[in-house]
Amino acid sequence: MTETSINTVMEGYVDSAEMAAGILTVHRRDALLYHNRWGYVDQERTQPVQEDTIFRMASMTKVLTAAGVLKLYERGKIGLEDEVRKYLPEFAARRVVTDKRFGNLEDFLQGRININEISFEQVETVPAQRELTIRDLLTHSSGLEMGVYGWLKRMRLPQCDDTLKTRMEKLAEFALDFQPGMGTGYSPLANFDLLARIVEVISGESFEV
Repeated sequence: MTETSINTVMEGYVDSAEMAAGILTVHRRDALLYHNRWGYVDQERTQPVQEDTIFRMASMTKVLTAAGVLKLYERGKIGLEDEVRKYLPEFAARRVVTDKRFGNLEDFLQGRININEISFEQVETVPAQRELTIRDLLTHSSGLEMGVYGWLKRMRLPQCDDTLKTRMEKLAEFALDFQPGMGTGYSPLANFDLLARIVEVISGESFEV
């Protein structure tokens, strides 16, 4: 990719409002190969982004988790098509929510579903067509905590005094929001929390270590 094409792509992100601002630096060993910046730090687009602009970054633990999984893959300790139940048997034989009470995710995000009126009593489900795999978790295509049912279940869990182990034991009771590999989206916590726990199981060390 040339400098011109990089600029075209990044300027397109700013023009379409997909990105407010960004700074890109590419190094190879000690050599600076590329550096540029685009966009604005205010909605009125009067203040261009500066070299010392502070960006809020989220989900960086996901990057470290993926790197940990791929290190184990390189060492032959895990396979991308491995079933999750191989490492955590409690995740075998998942079930998938078919209950119409939970509507669709867009209705939930736009506030068109009254979450206070939704009960988890007798949720309608069907058996998953196949087992969850490591690839499903890495690619946000597991269906685990990726829809109205999963998000509401997470929101109603106590948030304190949990380890990865105890949190995953609770997550193992969740049904999936869609059939494994049959959808995609973004799992804010579940997929990569589960991967982190699998790293612990395989390595024999805490995820922090």
